[in-house]
Amino acid sequence: MTRNFFYVILIALTAFSSCTKDRDTDISFTPIATEGPYVRLHVWDFNQDRSKEGLLEPAVSFDFARLAIQASDWDGAEGTLVNIANEIDSVPPGNALRVRNPSQYMDIMFSTMGYGSIRVSYAGMRTNNGAKSQQISFSTDGVNFSSYGIQNFVIEPDTDWRRFEIDLNTVPAIANVSIAYLRITFADGNNGDSGNNRFDNIIVEGRKLSE
Repeated sequence: MTRNFFYVILIALTAFSSCTKDRDTDISFTPIATEGPYVRLHVWDFNQDRSKEGLLEPAVSFDFARLAIQASDWDGAEGTLVNIANEIDSVPPGNALRVRNPSQYMDIMFSTMGYGSIRVSYAGMRTNNGAKSQQISFSTDGVNFSSYGIQNFVIEPDTDWRRFEIDLNTVPAIANVSIAYLRITFADGNNGDSGNNRFDNIIVEGRKLSE
């Protein structure tokens, strides 16, 4: 009888622990309260400094922001021609970022201090031999990355310019931090010795945190 009683207690504790873990997961991914309209925090239009290092720096930023690329090379290329893909007011069509194969990933690093409900959008395309898949993940330390909480975390660029948006409202871990990392990992065709993925008008937006 004592042994049976022990097993009952053990099962009950296991069930409680499982429920608590599930609740913690739900709570940690509850969106943080924000208010007001979306504000553009960081913008890369690639029309300013077209040097290799200059392409990594934002054209507009309220705080820290920078790109980091792991690929064989990157440079400037012809942009969207007409701003039909992720249009930016008062910014004429121009240059774009070209990430050449073989390619591993590109990190978009940015501050979100004072802001939540973060979303990132960009115009994107690939060449015939470019990577056909872009897998999206996030991090707060630049080491540990996860896609948990991101809807539609796999993007499939086409050979024509298209607009893509990544909604990070359900990832409050990257709200109100000095540096958040959004990683675009290239796959399915990224290992060739030719081909590239292109980006234009990368925009990071957020809404002010409620007081």
